[in-house]
Amino acid sequence: MDRRTAFKKGTELIFGSETDGYESVNEVEPITETEQALAHVNVAMTLEPYVPNTNMPWNRRRVLHMCRRMGFVPEPSTLSLLEGMSPSQAVDYLIQRAQNAKKITEPSWANLGLPPVNATAAEIQTYNTQRAIWLNDLRVMVSSHLLESGLRGKLTMFWHNHFVTELSDYGNNPQYAWRYLNAIQEHHFVGFKALTVAMGITPAMLVYLNGIQNQRIRPNENYARELLELFTLGEGNGYTQKDIEELARALTGYQVNGRDNSVSFNQARFDSGSKTIFGKTGNYNYTTVHDLLFQERREAISRHVCRRAYQFFVYPNAPEMIVDEMAQLFLESDMNLVSVLRTLFKSRHFFDDEMMGTMVISPTELLGNFMTMFSIPKNTQEYRNYYNLTSQLGQVLLQPPDVAGWRGHRSWINTSTLPTRWTLMEQQVARFRVQLLEFAKLMPSPNKPYDLARHIAEYMIAVPLKDEEYLELGKVLLGGSPDYEWRIDSNGAASRIQALVSHIVQMPEYQLN
Repeated sequence: MDRRTAFKKGTELIFGSETDGYESVNEVEPITETEQALAHVNVAMTLEPYVPNTNMPWNRRRVLHMCRRMGFVPEPSTLSLLEGMSPSQAVDYLIQRAQNAKKITEPSWANLGLPPVNATAAEIQTYNTQRAIWLNDLRVMVSSHLLESGLRGKLTMFWHNHFVTELSDYGNNPQYAWRYLNAIQEHHFVGFKALTVAMGITPAMLVYLNGIQNQRIRPNENYARELLELFTLGEGNGYTQKDIEELARALTGYQVNGRDNSVSFNQARFDSGSKTIFGKTGNYNYTTVHDLLFQERREAISRHVCRRAYQFFVYPNAPEMIVDEMAQLFLESDMNLVSVLRTLFKSRHFFDDEMMGTMVISPTELLGNFMTMFSIPKNTQEYRNYYNLTSQLGQVLLQPPDVAGWRGHRSWINTSTLPTRWTLMEQQVARFRVQLLEFAKLMPSPNKPYDLARHIAEYMIAVPLKDEEYLELGKVLLGGSPDYEWRIDSNGAASRIQALVSHIVQMPEYQLN
């Protein structure tokens, strides 16, 4: 299959529409509500537990689906371990691993502030040089965290794309970025309210959404608006413009000291007057207004957060019946998202055939799956490469495009990103041909070329192929040689495995997760 044919097949597979050439990709309309309903017509619409049966066996494909959505595709030894567990045990195992995984370690520079006011030019230059080093350190730490901590890393990405901040908008300050990430890390396994309260007074958020400009004399509504519209309730859901204005007044008074990165409350900047929010009147401040929000809009908050979680972990079109169940669990667990995800990941709905391989893979997942399944060396240089490559593919860690975050799914694929994916993935395949060969040796039948090609493809691709497509992959592996000459330990095996994997990473199906 040549690249143009692959591109056309890929756009039809991903967008569900006939296309004719490169230019049509960005013109495809989003699917309609009717199509959404049809897409789910045979899918279980409850969170009842998944019990393997003849029609829905607990097999390698479902184990890999679970791993893709809860983290990254694992190396063969971990996959075998999970295959030997029940679905419920496997989900619990991955959640427990996430709970045991280390947070991003606090760096030595975490609490260092700006140079003193009377600093010399040389001291300022030294600081700026150090700051660039700290930023690179942070990017390496974030990359290693995502690649090594499973679901904990996936949760970091979810909350980073929910409570969005943009590094460049708060001056590329590594200390602010660290505190923002640490606030997320501290609240992975506790209630959503505590996370919301913590996020609003991180230096990164106070600068990004103008909290430091929000004061009694001139209230700034920016954070108040996004708190309701994006972070808790959803756009236009259960609030008015007047609520935003009054909420902004309740959030006044906070400031950031860049000299030591501290956040403090300044009573003189706080609006101590009476405010009326959601029809309730009182002298609300930062703490009590969050109490009010989570008392008066608990159900709406639960539905919004659970819908966002479903869209991130399962599919962009969230069935309302599933959202309803998730929201009820969210309320019952004191808004602990991991408790909800545990039930979701164990459900028949999650393991349905229609839910597997339905998401267009993000750059962080594309590269992450490749690195984890092939056991790419874990070192500073590879973490730095991970950050750089995902950036080239349009997902710059700590730098979402705007306050609404990365849109995900189909937005990852367009006329420039798909060819770039091909090129970068081919480069990775060439770099790690030794690891690819070692991976192939761990497959069930490494000396049977057609079986081997199929097993590697099933491991790498989230959707099943037709038998004739697996047959073609066997021919790619053999490269014109007869099958009886194939041996995994032969001198030419590494180059043939490289050719096969290079072919697979260019397949449209490889763009699905």
